[in-house]
Amino acid sequence: MSDNWGHYIANISGHSASIVFDEGVAASIKTLPENISYLVTARLIEVNENKLPTDAEAERLQDLQERLDALFIKDAGYSVGRVTYNGERHYFFYTNTASKDLSDAIYKTGLELGYELGGGSREDAEKEAYFENLYPDPESRQVMLDMRVINLLLDKDDDIHAPRLVDHVSVFQSKQAAKAYAEWAVEAGYQLDPIRKEGGLFKRTFLVETHNVTAVGVSDINPHSLGHFRKALELGGEYDGWGCTIVTQAKD
Repeated sequence: MSDNWGHYIANISGHSASIVFDEGVAASIKTLPENISYLVTARLIEVNENKLPTDAEAERLQDLQERLDALFIKDAGYSVGRVTYNGERHYFFYTNTASKDLSDAIYKTGLELGYELGGGSREDAEKEAYFENLYPDPESRQVMLDMRVINLLLDKDDDIHAPRLVDHVSVFQSKQAAKAYAEWAVEAGYQLDPIRKEGGLFKRTFLVETHNVTAVGVSDINPHSLGHFRKALELGGEYDGWGCTIVTQAKD
């Protein structure tokens, strides 16, 4: 439906999950007339140690996605995302029909690529399937933002596994909250800059910047970003994200 898609990693029932969703449709999806949510599930053929697809499997799944998209587009429907975890990929669509012809075409498409597809459909005018299964909660959105920064670093040929100084910034409306946050950061082992006042008399904010040395892969940075996010939220502030210098990968 849109060109604005998001991707984040989550934990579902103890399993690592990869979630891709159409973020651009979020504001308007409840007004769209397609009120039948349609789920298509594929059992993965080749998985890694996290029960997520191997590279070869990912190529087959992309082919499956494109063929399913074409079926739903032909039926005036559209894709809103997918969830992959524990050896399965779940594709989410919206349409105005759940005809037997569509069901038969989906099943046939799966068999052509070696998948016996499952799933089903239900009335969903409130688009609950989208918001409950795909759309990120605040913490998942922070993970998604972390991944966007990591991808920008990778685009610059960064060695994300190399430790380096990482800067974290949070903003508060009161000096008291900023001080409480600063005390938490020091106790948690972060380096701390002096609290900075910003803005005018009636729009004053207090900025707290902390630092720590860490690698910046997803599993490395998430405990830090989410720790800052949760504490800032608890104290009525806002975590404004993290940044770091680029550590270029060593050339052979």
